[in-house]
Amino acid sequence: MKQLRHAHWPISVCSILLICAGANCQQAAETGSVHGSIYLADTKLPAKGTIISLLSVTGQSGPKIDQETGEYVIRDQPQAGAFHATADASGSFEITGVPTGDYYVLTRCPGYLSQREYIYPGALSPELNPGQHLPAFVHKVHIASGTTERVDLLLDRGGAIEGTVSFPDGQTRQESLAGIAVEVEIKTRDGRLLRALRGVADTDATGHFRIDEVPPASYVVYAALPTGVVKTAKGLISSGGEIIFCCNSVRGSEARVIEVAGTEVHDRVDIEVATAGLHEVAGRVLTSSGQTVNDGIVRLYPTGERGLSRATALRADGTFSFDLVPDEDYTVSFESQVQADLVGPTADKTGLIMRLRKPPYLPVQQDVHVAGQNPSAITLMVEPAPN
Repeated sequence: MKQLRHAHWPISVCSILLICAGANCQQAAETGSVHGSIYLADTKLPAKGTIISLLSVTGQSGPKIDQETGEYVIRDQPQAGAFHATADASGSFEITGVPTGDYYVLTRCPGYLSQREYIYPGALSPELNPGQHLPAFVHKVHIASGTTERVDLLLDRGGAIEGTVSFPDGQTRQESLAGIAVEVEIKTRDGRLLRALRGVADTDATGHFRIDEVPPASYVVYAALPTGVVKTAKGLISSGGEIIFCCNSVRGSEARVIEVAGTEVHDRVDIEVATAGLHEVAGRVLTSSGQTVNDGIVRLYPTGERGLSRATALRADGTFSFDLVPDEDYTVSFESQVQADLVGPTADKTGLIMRLRKPPYLPVQQDVHVAGQNPSAITLMVEPAPN
């Protein structure tokens, strides 16, 4: 079954990856090595068992799309984990056979910070969070043919956020409190909310959650309730469920802000999910000539706060609905799904040329006020996109 998750941005072809099936895909004849040692900052002990991997700097910002032709190039790049090692009992590691180029050094050690959040598209990367600087523990190495680079690493322990998801009357809308996704968003200086790559946890049978390895930053926390399933013209697709921020609002701007400065634990970050006073927002999408549109994405978000939205695909009959909607002012929007076609290989045979399809319809949106009852059904009228 296809999954349609809560989203910050419209579905993007930048998420299309040319996946290399292991290091055998690397064609570079010239290689080098990386070696070094890794320790834990709090205990000063060797970080035995830590996984160290290299991620190519090239291409981390995504493909550049030609605005005239819609074309872009995807090139085969070493993926995180294609070149890796595990620290031994003394904290030493070595990665050999690395093609020449520039790489980030990434680590994975439970309870300790990873560099990934600071590298695009991590929310703390300078590209997404202007003014943010790379901390000292984010290393870049240049691999030249026949050389060995030394990298010594010191890992800092992250902070933690924990709390409970509950329902006011003790009744849940599922068999138990277990398995509710709780996620964190990094709140930037200008008030934007950006997805934290490692900020996800599921509740246990009591509704408790804990998120570890949290880097220093400002955060808001929300519960993403289980999704429904929509029967579309292309099959069954999951739709986004409720989004409730701590403390008990659908608006991120009203959420409690949690300031993580170091290794402290922020507890009692609790979220209460309402079971009464909820409504349905429903409607359909038609062309100006009255024809049904049954391919596209409809989003529901608090008016003025599109950053995090509920999303659903249109049903086969062109209708849509969002259930369990609290009273609030919302915006409902429609957008065509972004699709791309393969044009062919690049002239130097090092990549693939892709071309975005022009969307069949222009995006459209409509505001809706939900107060005390289900609002009237919405009809979104769309216009064909210019050729």
